[in-house]
Formats: sequence, C-alpha cells, structure tokens
Amino acid sequence: MSNTFLFYDYETFGLNPSLDKPAQFASIRTNSKFKIIEDPTVFYCYPPKDYLPDPKSVLITGITPEYTIKHGFNESLFSKKIYSILNKKSSCIVGFNNIKFDDEFTRNIFYRNLLDIYGWQWKNGNSRLDVIKIIRACYVFRPNKINWPKNKDGSVSFKLEDLARANNINHYCAHDALSDVYTTISLLKLVQEKYPKMLNFFFKIRKKSGLLDVLKNSRSKLFIHASSFFGFKQYYCNCFFPIVIDPNNKNLLIYINVGVKDIELKFIENRFNLIKSNNIEYFFSCGFSFLYMNRCEIIAPITILKKNDFFRLNLNKNIILKNRKWIKNNYFLLKDIVLLFLSKYSFQINKDEKNVDLLIYRSFLSNSDKLILESIHMLPKKNWNILKFEDNRMNKVFYRYRARNYFYLLSRSEQEEWVYYCNSIINQKKFYEYIIQIKFFLKYYNYDIKKIILLKNILLYAKRIYIKHRLNLFFIKSTY
Repeated sequence: MSNTFLFYDYETFGLNPSLDKPAQFASIRTNSKFKIIEDPTVFYCYPPKDYLPDPKSVLITGITPEYTIKHGFNESLFSKKIYSILNKKSSCIVGFNNIKFDDEFTRNIFYRNLLDIYGWQWKNGNSRLDVIKIIRACYVFRPNKINWPKNKDGSVSFKLEDLARANNINHYCAHDALSDVYTTISLLKLVQEKYPKMLNFFFKIRKKSGLLDVLKNSRSKLFIHASSFFGFKQYYCNCFFPIVIDPNNKNLLIYINVGVKDIELKFIENRFNLIKSNNIEYFFSCGFSFLYMNRCEIIAPITILKKNDFFRLNLNKNIILKNRKWIKNNYFLLKDIVLLFLSKYSFQINKDEKNVDLLIYRSFLSNSDKLILESIHMLPKKNWNILKFEDNRMNKVFYRYRARNYFYLLSRSEQEEWVYYCNSIINQKKFYEYIIQIKFFLKYYNYDIKKIILLKNILLYAKRIYIKHRLNLFFIKSTY
C-alpha cells in the first residue's frame, strides 16, 4: 500500500464546487494500518466579498462567515496550506464521497487560486481512494459482515452518520470536518477487519493501471460495476462487457450492459438513431455506458459472485451468457458504432459560458502558462502586473484572485471594475431575494434557538456586505 494515507474533508458554504466557497478543512495522516501518525489539521476560510453563503449549508454545519473571518484565512492562504498537505509524496488521498464532492472542491479552490489542479492526485506516487465507493462495493459483493442502515423507502443509506451509527462507530459531531475524518478512518478500519483481501483488491484498482490489468486478465470479459449510478432498484450494480477506450480520452472506457434482457433487440431498435445523431439518450438506449478509469470506480470479474449472489442482485446468468455470445459475434460492429458516436459527441462544457469560475475544465494549460502559474507564487506581489497568460481565461482568473484576496494590489481602474462587478453580483434584487430566504427559515425554525442565532448572524453579515458594496459604488460615482 501507499506510504501514508491522507484522510480529509471539507465543510462548505454551499454545494456547487465552482460557485460556492469552502468554510473548513480537516485532515489526518495515517500509516497503511490506518494508525494516526500526525496531529490532526483543522483550519477555516472566510468567503470573498462577491459571495453570500447558502443559508441551508450554514444551518447544517453551524459555521458562519463571521466565525471564519475571526478564525480563518482568505482563500489564497487557505489554498496554499491545503496544497502543501495534499502534495506530500506517496500519499493516498482519502475521503468519504470525495471523488464527487471534496476533490471537486479542491480542484476549484486550486483553479481560483492559481495552483496546479491535477498534480496533487497523481504526481510523486500519489493516488486517491473514496470510502463511500468501497462501502457500496462491500454491499454489492459481500453484504453479510456490515450492518446496513435503511432509509424510509427501504433503500440502503450510505450516509456517513447512518453507517457509523449502525456499526457502533463514534461520530460525535456530524458535518464537522474533523469528526467526519475520524469516522471515515474508523469505517475503513471496519472494512479492513471484515474484508482484508477485498480491500487490497480495491486498493489495487484505485489507479487506472490496476483497473486495466483486471480488464486485461479476465478470460470471461464479464465484470460487475458497483456504482451509485444504478440505484437501489438495480442493487447499485450492473454486469458489463468492455467495448473500447475512447481514443480522445484514455481515461474513458465504453462498455455494454449484459445484465438486461433483450439487449440485442434494444440495440437494433436504436442503432440507426445513434449513428445519425449525437444524442446521448440513444447511446444509453443501445445498452452502452461509460466508466471513468481515473475516478476510483470499482469493478470486479464476474467470478467474484457466488451462486446466491446472482439471485440477490437480480442477475440472470443465462441472459448474461446469451448477451455475451451475441456481443462477441458482433464485437467489431459494436466497436465501430461506438467510435463513430464518440467522434461526433462533445463532452465539452458550454462554450458560451462567460463566468470564468465555471470554466475550470474548458482546456488544459500550455507549458508556458504552467510556468507562469508556478512563478506567481514565487514572485513578489508587486511584480505580478508583468505576468500575462496565453489563455485569456487565466488572466481573468488572475484578476479575480487578486481582487478577492489582495484588493489593495489592484490599480484604481481595476478596483472600480471590481466594485461594479460586486454590485452586479449582489444587486438589490438578489439581496432582497436572499433576505426573503433567510426570513423564511427564521419563520420555519422559530422553535430552534441555535438555528435562529445562525440565521440572524448570516442576515447581519449579508446586510454589511450589501451596504459596503453600495457605499463603494456611491463613492466611485461621486468622484466623477
């Protein structure tokens, strides 16, 4: 296994990694046996002036903007501290649902603060692991050794606090980053105790190279994919046959689902529509699906299933073998159709998007822009004005970085531009809508003193921000 495991978690002021901002970061480093080897790390980040926190998130975490201003850093300093922690060599970076949530926040934080958004997860022997995916795979493959909490509808709850409670794991404060980190470590220890061989296998395939080895070395070419995508009704899994790796994205595997009845008929019904258009719905209707090999997806050869597992997961072995025979007989046709679809289908984001905060994945940086990125954090701040990126997107990111974290470094015209921008983001209409939302929650939670205090704190903070922006605008206009 890796030299060390770095467990981490965020609490945030909202759920959108591109638009919302972090509130708290916590991490703990362990050895390969998940024994803590360093003191826990916890620190806070206060939001920039062009942003108002989501009241729902504050009610969940209990972290207010005022608290982070008193105890935290601006996002520039906050991001550098995280960058230093995550980039320690030979670290396996672990979280609970981190692939979808925390890692996305990390990338966006690094993007906004002009740090390498990808290197921390693969350079110098680093890798990633997601405990929620491991827990879900345990439910799919070997559910008998862990207690599974249920939701009201009868489905399994994979919430961290529910899993902890069901398995007698102490979780002293849900939605506190450090508490969540401790609980995540305990949950992975439970898996190590109950399923040591299976955990070693999951650890092996966390990297694309390990996953490709599994795909290459299977004789049957039949695999089980454990994923939240399939939902409770499909027992969080499906059975697939790999078709081809996207030639334009070596991290993307296209496979066909062999666990469903009449897959041949569905393909025949939809193939011409798929050939003629680039509509993703026809792609799925033909039985095809994606597997991102760089996102810690968990697969296993079908041989992992025991006889009773097929019944438990509602998988019909006869249908699977019949579909495999048809796929093998038509493999090159299926492959050619998939490649034709991939040549037409675009995975790109909206090219008309104007908000630079949403353009993190628009393109990779050139080598010269990467050098500028590195030099920003080595040059004195007074010399930043000499730097210019080839990618104009990054020039806009650089401007917002300076405005949000080092407003005093802006020229007079840049300061005025920022004031106008902030007033457009937190304008009168949006501010009143925000106040109405808070007043609704005040009425809804009129019996809960803690929530009322939190909401009044947010209300006061929002009023201060809005008034400050209006005064700044008035000052600018009065000088002309």
